[in-house]
Amino acid sequence: MSDNKFNNKPREKTAMDMRKLKLSTDSVVPGKKAQLVFGIYANNPRVTVYTGDPSESTNDKAGYGKIQANLDAPIFETFIGMIEHAATVREEWSAKIENKNYTWYSGKRSDKPVLISELWVGRTKEGLVWISVIAADQSRPKLRFYFTPSEFHHFVKRTGEPFAKDEVNNLYAMGYARLLRGVSQQVLVNHYVDEAIKDNNNSNNGNNNFRQNPRNTEKSKDAGFSSGGSDDLPW
Repeated sequence: MSDNKFNNKPREKTAMDMRKLKLSTDSVVPGKKAQLVFGIYANNPRVTVYTGDPSESTNDKAGYGKIQANLDAPIFETFIGMIEHAATVREEWSAKIENKNYTWYSGKRSDKPVLISELWVGRTKEGLVWISVIAADQSRPKLRFYFTPSEFHHFVKRTGEPFAKDEVNNLYAMGYARLLRGVSQQVLVNHYVDEAIKDNNNSNNGNNNFRQNPRNTEKSKDAGFSSGGSDDLPW
């Protein structure tokens, strides 16, 4: 399904698509890589994980290899603030945003919004900041993405001593958060979609864009926040 619900043109790329904003980690499949990317569709930010598991790529129940956290603009800004918090606290820390939406089966909407995904931000006891998108289906891959610069850049102190791993991670997480905030705000302004047109389009087509895919939470209006230590992590 196209992310552009207002015409049949290919989705317009924005600065959110820049490769340097993507994070990667080892997939659950040896030799494969998973990626975490950001996007904004119809004014709504989205965090998407491509699991890198070939067995999921053609599986509808596995989201065709994708796990998504669909947010609104204020929640996305709060998520960025959580990254900054994780980069500055000294102790182990983690928190999540629970993303809910109605689901549709056989043309019938669920009685109430249900959990679709969880967007986690954390700091390990070693001081490393990470983020993760976890599907409601606990059988799906659970992957952590750490903030690590490319191999082309190294941080060195005045003495010639390299920065410790956690120092680099924390600095990079803070810089990444500021960049993500600035880019996302510009995209939200420069690529604004008239919500009156969007709402009218949805009413005319019976919200079919959402009825056919229970994992699509772009219209989610219910996000909860909970926090805790490592005991709260789902893996």
